[in-house]
Amino acid sequence: MKLFQFVFLVSNLIIWKTVCNGNECKTPQFIEIGAVGVIRCSFRDDISGALWYKLTTHLHGNAFLTLANSEKSGEGYLSGEFDIFPNGSLIIQNVSIKHEGTYKVTILETTASDPKTYFVNVSVFAPTFSRVPVIDNCDNKSEICFQILNSNSHLSCTIRDARPAIPLRLMIRTGEGDLNISSRLFIENETYPFFTSRVTTTNALVYTRALTLLACEAYCPLGFLEKNESLVLIQGSDDTLPNVLPKVVYAKQDTRVKLNCSGMTISYLVWQVKKPSEVIFKGLLHAVFVGHNLHHRYDEEYEFQNTSIVIDNVRVHHEGTYRCISGNGFQDDLIMYELIVFGFILIHHTQSLMDAIINSTVFLRDIRRVL
Repeated sequence: MKLFQFVFLVSNLIIWKTVCNGNECKTPQFIEIGAVGVIRCSFRDDISGALWYKLTTHLHGNAFLTLANSEKSGEGYLSGEFDIFPNGSLIIQNVSIKHEGTYKVTILETTASDPKTYFVNVSVFAPTFSRVPVIDNCDNKSEICFQILNSNSHLSCTIRDARPAIPLRLMIRTGEGDLNISSRLFIENETYPFFTSRVTTTNALVYTRALTLLACEAYCPLGFLEKNESLVLIQGSDDTLPNVLPKVVYAKQDTRVKLNCSGMTISYLVWQVKKPSEVIFKGLLHAVFVGHNLHHRYDEEYEFQNTSIVIDNVRVHHEGTYRCISGNGFQDDLIMYELIVFGFILIHHTQSLMDAIINSTVFLRDIRRVL
C-alpha cells in the first residue's frame, strides 16, 4: 500500500476509529530536556502504519511523521527532528520545551484492521542541580544540619532550577510520626523553563522552645533527587531556654566521668560545654534517634554512649559547665552539670609557693643593690 493510500484510508475511516489509552501507549510520559526522548508505545513491530500529530489549539492538522509499510516521511522526519521505531514509538532527537504537550498517534496494525488512536500527555523534565532539598544555612555535607534560632526566626528550604516544579513541605519529626506546621510554598520560574520551589516558615519551634527536628520533604516521583528530604536540628536561643541550676560533679584527675542526659524518651539531643574562661556554650555533639541513629561529634575527647557523654581520662581542661538539651517533638528537657576536677591542688599550690619565693628573693636582691 502506498503512503498516500494509507493516509487517505485513515482519513476516511476516522469516524470508525477506536480511541484508547491502555498499556500500548501510556500517559503521561516524561522526557528529559537536552537528551534523546522516546514517547513509548508497545505495538507489534510489523504494524502497517502510524501517524503522529502534535496537538495545538487546532485539534486537526497534518501529521509531522508518518510510517507506512516501513517507509518514513513527514516534515518532522525529513528535518531530522523526529524518528520512529518499528513498533510505533516516537523518537525526539533533542528534547526542548517546545516538545511538551499532547500528542496523538493513529495506528493501523494491518491493512485490514481499523485504525486506533491514542493520546499521550508529554512533560519535559530537567534534573535539578540541587539534588537534595537545601535548607538555609545548611551545607548538606552532614546528614544532620544544626542551627540555633529564635522562636520567630525565618527558615526556608529550596530546590532550584528543576522541571517540572518540585513541591516541598516542612514537618516536625517526632518519635511518633510527623507533625504539620504552618508554612508557605512558592514556585518561581524566573529561569524559565526551569522552576525554583521554596517553602518557608517562622514556626519551627511552635511545639517546643528548646529543641526540635525539622524535615523538608520533596515530592519527586521522577526519582532524579539523591535524597527526597533534608533534616535540620533546631535549638532555641539561650534566652528561650529554661533556667536550670547545674548539678556539681567532682571528678578526680585521670578517672572516668559519665554525664547522663534526661530520663525522658529522647528523639534528639545536643551536648554543649562552656569552659570557665568562656561566655558561650560550644557544641560537643548532636544526635538524632528518629528513623536512623545519626550523630555528629565535634570533639574526639568525648565518647558518646546512648544519650550520655563519657570522658575516659578527665583532666583540668575538661572543667566547665555542661548541658544536654533533649526533645521528642512534644516536650523538651535541659540538664546541666558543673564539672570540677581535683587532684592537681597540691601541684598548683606548690607552684604558687615557688613563684612567691622566687619573687621575694629577686625583690630582696634588688633592695640590697640599692642600699
